[in-house]
Parts: sequence; C-alpha cells; structure tokens
Amino acid sequence: MFLLLAGAILLGLLAYYIWWANDRRSYWDRKNIPNIPSKLFFGHIWTTSNPKTAWTTKLPIYTKKFGKFWGYQDGVKNILVTADLKTAKEVLVTRFDDFQQRKAFPVIQPSGDDPRAHLAQAWGARWKRMRSLVSPQFSNNNLKRVFPPLADSAKHLLLHMEKKNGEDIDIHKYYQEYTMDCIARIAMGQRSRRNGPGIT
Repeated sequence: MFLLLAGAILLGLLAYYIWWANDRRSYWDRKNIPNIPSKLFFGHIWTTSNPKTAWTTKLPIYTKKFGKFWGYQDGVKNILVTADLKTAKEVLVTRFDDFQQRKAFPVIQPSGDDPRAHLAQAWGARWKRMRSLVSPQFSNNNLKRVFPPLADSAKHLLLHMEKKNGEDIDIHKYYQEYTMDCIARIAMGQRSRRNGPGIT
C-alpha cells in the first residue's frame, strides 16, 4: 500500500514537472515573440554550452533572422535577447535599479547580501551600494583621464616591438607587460612607465 502511494505521488510530481516544463517552453509563443524552437527539459543548453562553437557567434545570425527582440531557452530558463541599443541603455543605465540580477552559474548562486558576492553576483541592497560606489569611477571625465596613460603605454609597447626588426616574437609576453604597465599606472598610481623584464 505504501509503495503504491509513493509511486502515485512520484508519478503525479513527474506529470506536474512535465506540464510545467512544457508551459515554460511555450512561453515566448504565448507572448508572440520570435524564438528558437526548444527541446523539452533541455531547451538549447547543448548549443549554448558547446565548447567547439561559441554561442556568442550565433547571436548575430539569429538576430538577423528574428529581428531586434527574440527569445530562447537555456535549460528551462527563458531568456530574452535584444539588439536594440535604446533598450539596452535603458536596462543597463537608465533603469539599472530595476534590473539588478544577472544570469549566474546555476550550481553556485550566492545570496544577494553575501559579503563574498561581487558586483556581478550581488543584488538588492548590496548590489545597489556596490553599483553606486563603482559608477562614478566610470564617468566620462574619469575615462578621458585614463586614455593618455593607456595610449602612452601602447606607444611604448610598439617601440619595443619595432626593435625586433621583423623577427618572430612571443606576443603573449609583450601583452603581459603592457597589461601590467596599464594596471600599475591606472590602478596603482605609478607615474612612470613600467620597464618589465619581458620587453626591455
């Protein structure tokens, strides 16, 4: 009797889950939004997580096919894609208070007020505080102040590369030095160029 009852409950839960997953799959059709037809339970998870072909390379193809707004499924999650710049600005800049949460790794999802959660993971009061602290650092004036040291470091990098007179070089080493030079000058306040061992 107990096994029969347990089996009936499991069957009922399975039937409910199938109905729920199917309902999620038809979400974009009900909203009259163009979408990529998805598989039950899995959506497009095999496409979006394919290591051989980056999902980002397919986004422009689907945008050309469906227009500026279209949807797809990542597992059972419905995701809306927009290529409209005004909408993107409204979501990311004008009304950023209303769109705090970002897509996170499904296994590790810290709570919004977790002190270990960084800007991309936090939401709610913690996210708002962090965003308010960070936003002024990326104002137009501050970004204009950052450009001259970056350009100077880039010129310095090119001078070192020109010294090789067309020889084969390990570009990774040069970019490492360029990156460290930029970080030292912008983030650490170093005034002069960094003459690292890799490009001197």
